[in-house]
Amino acid sequence: MEKTPHKYFPQLDAIRGFFFLLVFLYHAWHPVFTAGHFANIFHAFYEKIYLSMDVFFVLSSFLLTWLGINEYKKTGSFSIRKYFMRRVLRIWPLYYSIMLFAFVLLPFLSQRMGVGVTLPPASWYLLFISNFYEGEHVYFLRFLWSLSVEEQFYLLLGTCLFLFQKHLRIVFGLIMLAGIVFNLWAIFTQHAFYFHTLTYFFDFAAGAFLAWLIAYSSRFRSFFEQFTRTHSFLLYASFILIAALTFIGHSQMQKGLSLDIAELIIRFGFIVFITLILAEQVLNVSTILPIGKNRFLAYTGKISYGLYCFHGIVLTFGTILLERIHVQTSLFTILGLFAVNYMISFLSFKYLEKPFLQLKERFISKPSVH
Repeated sequence: MEKTPHKYFPQLDAIRGFFFLLVFLYHAWHPVFTAGHFANIFHAFYEKIYLSMDVFFVLSSFLLTWLGINEYKKTGSFSIRKYFMRRVLRIWPLYYSIMLFAFVLLPFLSQRMGVGVTLPPASWYLLFISNFYEGEHVYFLRFLWSLSVEEQFYLLLGTCLFLFQKHLRIVFGLIMLAGIVFNLWAIFTQHAFYFHTLTYFFDFAAGAFLAWLIAYSSRFRSFFEQFTRTHSFLLYASFILIAALTFIGHSQMQKGLSLDIAELIIRFGFIVFITLILAEQVLNVSTILPIGKNRFLAYTGKISYGLYCFHGIVLTFGTILLERIHVQTSLFTILGLFAVNYMISFLSFKYLEKPFLQLKERFISKPSVH
């Protein structure tokens, strides 16, 4: 059996933690941009923070595919029942606790606070299809659209890992092609597609391909394992350079292409680079950026599910409270709200999520004994 890396990657937790910090900043801070060259560059960077969601999709697909492939390599089979039970134990306890708050407690609290709220039909959220709901509704629930996207893709991924283990390259290629075709179709037909699951098939396929390559391609592993610090530097430098050139040339791209096509090229390019960086982080022990050793980022990534689920609630009610006591948004208030969000998520992980995560061990397939 080929040697493959371990199944826990603290560096990926740290990457997830870093990009959550960007998401929180994006949702908590809405700066007014002035004129000027540096202001324009900062504005361009700020507007691209939404790409952090793509990182989450690539990461989740990589990790689930990696675990699924390794289960098959160790046991000769893949248990779709255990796969879905692991997903249920990870996602549902916290998610449905949020649903209980939103659809049972929130109407009572909003009445006591004298704040009107608009709730969608609960079925859109209870069935994980909220990304298709187009009606206006309470702010903090809208952040959970990405969980619906992931849950829908988990259904497809689990089925593929169960039925097509020997043909995963083809399957992932078809998923990636479907993502490209759908994005182009949506652009040319002017359909709204940001929240659509198919929009992110390219992301999911990139993460899944990475898991397959690390598991089965010794040439791919060797390429990154033999990276020197110079190679590592060149990879990150090229990422920064291309990002800078993209920002500078964005307006020029729009002159020859539609805005949506230009944005799509940027997004797909970003996904490819992020996937390469994930490969470098997982395989290269000589990386110049050992992000997994940063305990704060690694732990932030570890509890990022709670941080993401709760941050909409904290920002919504925190903003209402600050307005009532006539306190304007500042760096201090943003840090305060982040601290509150972090504490709630820490408690959620320790007392709600972790007990269910420990149950996942019962649904991990063991190697067959012959």
